[in-house]
Amino acid sequence: ESRGLGDVYKRQYQRRVRGFISMQTSTGRTVKSYFESLATKYDETIDKSERLFKISKDITTGSKRFIFLLHRFYNQPKEVLKEKSVVPLQQIRQNICKVTDEISNESYWTFHRSFSPGLQEYIEGVSFLEYLISGNLMSLEDVIKDVQEAHPQKHALSISMDDYLLGVADLTGELMRLSINAVSKGEFDLCKNTCIFVRSLYTAFSFLPSCPLKSMKYFQQKLEVMKESLMKVERACFNISVRGAEYSAEQLAEILQNSSENME
Repeated sequence: ESRGLGDVYKRQYQRRVRGFISMQTSTGRTVKSYFESLATKYDETIDKSERLFKISKDITTGSKRFIFLLHRFYNQPKEVLKEKSVVPLQQIRQNICKVTDEISNESYWTFHRSFSPGLQEYIEGVSFLEYLISGNLMSLEDVIKDVQEAHPQKHALSISMDDYLLGVADLTGELMRLSINAVSKGEFDLCKNTCIFVRSLYTAFSFLPSCPLKSMKYFQQKLEVMKESLMKVERACFNISVRGAEYSAEQLAEILQNSSENME
């Protein structure tokens, strides 16, 4: 009986295969051509993902250079900062336009992981510029508007909430470096104001893990880094308040540097 039952299953399978082949043949396609089309589609997807990954690396590199530029000129007048930012931002936005062209007719989330790191670094850079100019946090709406102005003729690249939050989380690391540099130059008020800003950011982010984010794993990791950055800035403010009268600005900066290394 078991052999007969096996024969029944075998005949049912054969009928299904013949039905699938006849269906493909009736539409003018063979099984071989069907899988060849799938292979072609797969290769095109991989190629597009690689191109987006390379563009994302260019965006990341340009954004890092832009952030280094801001650190060099952070204490210059706002007009100087804006002038210095024009050329590097134009170059970065040109690469963002390339991302827009690549995924204009494709699913955003299909290739999101390929270009997301570059967008996060760009958000970190423009948010850092906004803080240096106004002392405020750049909103998601402002970031989207900034990207849209870079590519007005076509459909602008969408900025997800995940990329925005992860980019802002990275901003606290640059604000920590800004605070340490400010102490070395005797700009104690800048350090204290930055500490208040970073603390408010960390407090707000602490309520977010309950939100359904697609990049929750990375968000938790960056939340820990935010906490470490906040602790370093608070330690800098502590040393300013307690030891500011005893040491020079250069000595305070050296103390903070040593304490940061011990924390790590």
